[in-house]
Amino acid sequence: MMNEQEKKIPELLAPAGDLETALVAFQCGADAVYAGLSKFNARERTQNFTESEFASLITYARMHRKKVYLALNTLVMDREIPEVIDFLGMMAALRPDAVIVQDLGILRLIRDYFPELPLHASTQMAVHNSAGVNFLAEKGIQRVILERQVTLEELKIIKRRTTLELEIFIHGALCCSLSGVCLFSSWIGGWSGNRGKCKQPCRRRYFSQEGNGFFFSTKDLYTLDMIPSIKKLGIASLKIEGRLRKADYVGPVVKAYRLMLDAPAEKEQSALKEAKSILNRTTGRQWSHGFLTKKATETVIHYTSLGSQGQWVGDVKEVKENGFILHASQRLFVGDKIRVQPKSGEEGPSFIITLMRENNQPVHKSSKNATLFIHCDKKIPEKGTVFRLGTSRKQSNVMGEKIPDIWYWVRLQVRLSYDGLYVTLQDPPLPEVFHIPGDIQPAQKYVLTQETLEGELIKLRADGIGLLGCTLFIEDAYFVQNKELRRMRQALATQLKNCLKAYVEKKKKEASHDTITLSNPPSQSPIVSIYYPPELSKTSKVWRIRDLDDPHPAEERMLPLFCPETQLEPLKKRLYDAINSGMQTFRISSLYGFGLLQPFPHCHIHSSFSIPASNSLACQELVDWGAEKVLLWPELDREGMESILKKAGNFAEVLVDGKVPILVTRAKIPIEGKIQDQRGAIFYVKRRGDFTFLFPEKKLSLPVYPPCHHLRSDTHDENQSVTDWNLRKNGNRAQSLIISRQDYIF
Repeated sequence: MMNEQEKKIPELLAPAGDLETALVAFQCGADAVYAGLSKFNARERTQNFTESEFASLITYARMHRKKVYLALNTLVMDREIPEVIDFLGMMAALRPDAVIVQDLGILRLIRDYFPELPLHASTQMAVHNSAGVNFLAEKGIQRVILERQVTLEELKIIKRRTTLELEIFIHGALCCSLSGVCLFSSWIGGWSGNRGKCKQPCRRRYFSQEGNGFFFSTKDLYTLDMIPSIKKLGIASLKIEGRLRKADYVGPVVKAYRLMLDAPAEKEQSALKEAKSILNRTTGRQWSHGFLTKKATETVIHYTSLGSQGQWVGDVKEVKENGFILHASQRLFVGDKIRVQPKSGEEGPSFIITLMRENNQPVHKSSKNATLFIHCDKKIPEKGTVFRLGTSRKQSNVMGEKIPDIWYWVRLQVRLSYDGLYVTLQDPPLPEVFHIPGDIQPAQKYVLTQETLEGELIKLRADGIGLLGCTLFIEDAYFVQNKELRRMRQALATQLKNCLKAYVEKKKKEASHDTITLSNPPSQSPIVSIYYPPELSKTSKVWRIRDLDDPHPAEERMLPLFCPETQLEPLKKRLYDAINSGMQTFRISSLYGFGLLQPFPHCHIHSSFSIPASNSLACQELVDWGAEKVLLWPELDREGMESILKKAGNFAEVLVDGKVPILVTRAKIPIEGKIQDQRGAIFYVKRRGDFTFLFPEKKLSLPVYPPCHHLRSDTHDENQSVTDWNLRKNGNRAQSLIISRQDYIF
């Protein structure tokens, strides 16, 4: 017999880069979609939603008992906080079912000032064990989207050790690096993946003495055959990746996984066969189980294949002035989106076909195996490979449906008496009671029913107000004419909108105050320089940072960046032994460290990379959690860093010199040692235990900024850099980043 947990089917969560894709996802069986607006989300390269479209999406979802999650999952700087507050005020009125966040400053704003917005921790928070999950549960998070490199075995144990909702990815493109840790795109040109601008350097070709290949390019995640097992785990939500993809991709993927999720045990094999057939019609890379099993982790890199997604449709034969000649292996349509990929593996131009010719005649649909001239105004790489990414042809049959724009969502308590309506706002909880007088008579024949009154109140959506719920009390048998009922509803709408607008503005003003008032303003205290080893300086204070298990003496011990659930209990024991032996200062590079150190308030906590601290609010949040020093996020520009130092210099740390891994992964990288890219930039690949690290050849350096603590290392050798970031057991040293050009760290 299956228990109740096993009977519950997880939520199927689909990506939505635009309104049409969202509606198609719902039609094909998605329970929820996640979407972003034009800023502050990790997929700024896609079309995304306008404010009006997002309001329409939420309205449509509520009308059909679906859910919408807002992706607000990038890091922000101090100067962007006022805009974020305005954005959150609008979202507090629209009421998405949750907000997905990475930035700890945004977490603080929502929890303290917009609590009506449920919080989901983004996979970019890099939470990978139960200590991290349970710690975030105490900080207002209602669901954690786990790190994508958590195995199925680890996931089972995490689920047993927490009651918080968990979400995992089940299909789509994979990042090679641990989530929230990758600095690769920033390093090569300032395009931060943590700020929604990733250029996917992991998909490019690299060169070494042993050969060349796409050493960091992963296969796509696929779990159709694992769904029967995953259903039994009690996971809250199963997530499909793909906000850069359109409806023609998202629809079939949702349909395939819906089929498997709903299939009873006796029909799972036949459902799997049908679901695979549906999925085969989508474009993408070779399938893999990603990081869910040890075997899959060893084979997830597909280094011999061009790191592009899509359906191969041919190669460029000749480049012309206003387009190119293509011998197409598949039929192409006007409206198809294609990408022309150069042989280097770098990102090629993509565009929608608006004009193509076959036999010198314009065609809307090509013949199979036809030679075509594709018109475009972009620079096309010679001998490039052409992939179809999707189509702009309409997929949804509800796109013409009129969806009202609702800008406020409320829960009401309504009482009807002889002198009119008395309405109380239960959500948001406001003390005002709205009295709407009306012509209400004792019923002689026609009695106003609760259904009739509720039906009229639902029409508040025509005035821009939607009902999350409504509790009705009718004190007697009344008669109210329809036109009078309509007038009362319209009068109520006016009062509600005025009240809600003032309420949101008040919340925004209160939240804005927190951006300039910190509980620990900086003083002009002396700079504390941290060095290792002591030979570096005879006059500076020496502060040694070593791994928790290193036998050599140190003033500070560093916890691992990644601690799998299967190793969590042994790590706890080693930590407690260190504390019992007198060690009191610890550096943590992942949020789970706060959870492990919570029982020891006498210990000193210093936060390190990859804990995100990109604005003053995030720094203050970390200090409130117990951090005495906060390492600033390495992708900050000069203005962003100086703003934090002015507001929070007492506890700020800056990495000022050395190297840092720009990619960390559990994947088995098929090369080690020195590599270079197409432009001659040199990197080093280093394997240590279960992890692989990528280091740039060039070191980073930053001018000294007072008042703050500075971290500096004695060596810039890539072999030593591994120990500096605590991913082997031989010892740790403070390591540093910083500015490689005038205004930006990366």
